Amino acid sequence: MAKPSRRAALALAPLALLVSQAAGAAWKFAPEIEAKEIYTDNARRTVSSRNEGAWITEITPGLKVSNYGPRVRFDANYQLHYFIGPSDANGDKTRSYSELAARLSAAVVDDWLY
Repeated sequence: MAKPSRRAALALAPLALLVSQAAGAAWKFAPEIEAKEIYTDNARRTVSSRNEGAWITEITPGLKVSNYGPRVRFDANYQLHYFIGPSDANGDKTRSYSELAARLSAAVVDDWLY
């Protein structure tokens, strides 16, 4: 089974082809990356009174895609949030999640009602 990020990309591919043909505008791709350190006093996410403090590293690569044409506007922003820190109760030192936001607006029939 495909990963969620791969499934999202495959789901948007046909839409992207339709938008590019209808709009006739140039695609814009903007890669980005962000890294930050977060300090927490409950790194292992427990409810006990023996909480441990630790630094957690967050690395977030992403890609913004846009296409603005005379009748079609398309924006998409994908980010993968990847956390590296002390191991949790299951022994995992890393956690991650994906985030995708997309918007499409189109004038399908131009000047139809007026």
